[in-house]
Amino acid sequence: MSPQTLSNIAGVLKMTQAERKYLFHLALQNDPQEEHLITVEESVLATVHQVQCPCYLLDVTWNMVAWNSPAEALFSGWLDKDAQPNMMSFMFRHPLAQTLVVDWEKRASRIVAELRADAMHYPHDQELNHFVQSLSNDSELFRLFWSRQQVVMREGGERVFHHPQQGELHFRQMTWQLTSNRAIKMIMLMAE
Repeated sequence: MSPQTLSNIAGVLKMTQAERKYLFHLALQNDPQEEHLITVEESVLATVHQVQCPCYLLDVTWNMVAWNSPAEALFSGWLDKDAQPNMMSFMFRHPLAQTLVVDWEKRASRIVAELRADAMHYPHDQELNHFVQSLSNDSELFRLFWSRQQVVMREGGERVFHHPQQGELHFRQMTWQLTSNRAIKMIMLMAE
């Protein structure tokens, strides 16, 4: 059954959001109403801006939905210049990434495996599939990492950056998935 047919059924039955999510989960389909709906509660946005360490929100395609000033300072030269910042694009398309991210190739390989883990929840998301294809066309290394079929859940751990003004910075990364919108992750980089 197509996602649109399921959507029509959910509408006719006046399903709640939870019932609708469950229906699409059982049918192993993505809800077309959710695929491009990026909603973040005001309280979550306020939290991002109140946190004193670098903090940002990523959506399914790793677009930076929101970030605070410490994150902007860490990613200076990218976040302050890119109209639509995307963490995956930064890693593979922006020259700053290879100098800022210590052990860049290892980190780049890992985040591709993390993107694949995210993608398994949205197999029919056209935007995500188009994004992966676009990045594969633009970056031979991304294409190589993607072809390895590695899947790794986003985990915390040490993250090291070599910042042009601040020198070497060590952080402990913590990641949360929002319960109000499972397509959004909150990432905090706490100083070590």
